[in-house]
Order: sequence, then structure tokens, then C-alpha cells
Amino acid sequence: MANISFSFGTCTIQTTNKQNLIDFIYLKQIIERNAFYNIEFENIPYAVEVEKHFSHKIIQKNLEPKIKYNKDIDQYMFQVRILGNGRNTFDYNMEIFFTSIFEHEFKTDKQNKLKEKLKDSNFTATFEITDTSEAED
Repeated sequence: MANISFSFGTCTIQTTNKQNLIDFIYLKQIIERNAFYNIEFENIPYAVEVEKHFSHKIIQKNLEPKIKYNKDIDQYMFQVRILGNGRNTFDYNMEIFFTSIFEHEFKTDKQNKLKEKLKDSNFTATFEITDTSEAED
């Protein structure tokens, strides 16, 4: 049986388009809802089925004040504390951080259109984490 690692720290996501950053976080929250080895963003609404508690509009309102623009590098940046778990290590979670969105078929046309729009976008993510694992018995 594989060990499950527990990770915590920060993640900084950057891109040149603020709306793309919001759309990415919205779709990422939907993906993470059903992930066995997941990443949780601190103080970002968790994806639930009830639209009054989770929607694109709610995510946008939550993120707007948290996204900063760095004019020196012409990038919008969002830094967030994260918690997560992985199989043996957190490495795979980081490897599929962006690709998981593009491999998923979302429930609504709107979500799938956002996914298609993001395919032409460039993002970077920097993780500063502590990754711990319990030894097998």
C-alpha cells in the first residue's frame, strides 16, 4: 500500500490576463472537489453543487481583491495558502496542476467553453511547500 503524503505551504499562480486567472481557479475548484489526492486553496469557496454557495460569480467576487498586478513583469499574480495530499509525495499533484483541467469533461457548456478558452493561455505556478509522509506499518 502506498503512503499518503500531507502537504502545506503556498502556491503563486501567474498569468498575463486577470480573467483567465479567475476562470482557472473556478475550474480548478471543480476538479479538486472529486480528487482523491487533492489541493485545497485557503479562503476560496469550495466547489459544491448548490449554486448559491459556489458559482463563477462567487469565485470572481472572492478573488478580485486577492489578485495583484506586477507591472514590472506584466503579470497578474494570485498567492494562496494550500493544503493537499498526494500518493507518496505531492509531486504528481504539482505535475498535473494545470493539465487536470484540460483532461476533464465539465458538466456545463459554460464550464467547457472556459476550459477551451484557457487552452491558449500561459500560466506558471510556484509551490513553496512542506511535504510529509507517514511511514508504512
